[in-house]
Amino acid sequence: MPRREGAGRPKLDDPKSNKVSMRLSEEELKRFEAYAKRHGLSKADTLRRAVDELISKDETDGKGT
Repeated sequence: MPRREGAGRPKLDDPKSNKVSMRLSEEELKRFEAYAKRHGLSKADTLRRAVDELISKDETDGKGT
């Protein structure tokens, strides 16, 4: 059966095609998940926000390259 036009998930303007993996201790994972839950964020959005904040802070401090 051919696919219908417009069927499925819509295309994103900024697709997230790069995957990053890391290991956390049990304590780090608990704190990370608690933070995400407390702020109503997914784990992915929590990491994106943290990365953006660290890089922005670095650029503001004049330490960025």
